[in-house]
Amino acid sequence: MWRKDNLWYSSPHFEPKAGKTIGILPNDYSVSNLSTLKTKWGYSELFIGADQTIYNNALNAGYTTSGMMINIGFRTNYEQYIDVVNNYNVKYYYIDEAVEHACFTNAYLNHRLYNPDELYEISNYVHGVRPGSLFVSSGYKRCSHLWWLSNYVDLLMFSSYSHWYEPVINFIPCTSNMNWGPATEVPWIETGNTDQRQDWSDMRSRFGNKFSQTWIGTHQD
Repeated sequence: MWRKDNLWYSSPHFEPKAGKTIGILPNDYSVSNLSTLKTKWGYSELFIGADQTIYNNALNAGYTTSGMMINIGFRTNYEQYIDVVNNYNVKYYYIDEAVEHACFTNAYLNHRLYNPDELYEISNYVHGVRPGSLFVSSGYKRCSHLWWLSNYVDLLMFSSYSHWYEPVINFIPCTSNMNWGPATEVPWIETGNTDQRQDWSDMRSRFGNKFSQTWIGTHQD
């Protein structure tokens, strides 16, 4: 199903567009489901975790290594990326929101925060072991730490499902809690509006061709 002008239409697949690809993070990695996603719905790329069965299922379903992105970000032992890069040949090696941080408080985050030395180390390792592959991360508050991250990645994705903006009035600076870079910064504001086109344009303006992919929500973008 797809929607236009608030009306629902039935479609057997996503129509391909020259120069565009669409990938998916599915909730079922069986060969049969992955095959259906590829042949019926037109998904050409796939996000996977570091799991040999899932990797093999993706290949058996017709996905190529150039069409797969794998997670190499771990909350506990970040050096696990070495084993993943060594054992899984894919096009994209991804860390989710590598420097996306809380403000004002040391709020619990579901992801690990990386420092520049670690990002430099990971980037060099990916490019050294897999010279044809790309190092990818994401974020949504376009702060100084995201600028720093952009120096180490090949692609930088927008990772929010709602619109964020930089306030034009002077807010009290928030504490970044990163322990590197500026200690405080102006906080970005989440609107709750699911129309992110302004964010995508802003990411493109700030990061150029490094912003060529984005996460989208299937029921709202």
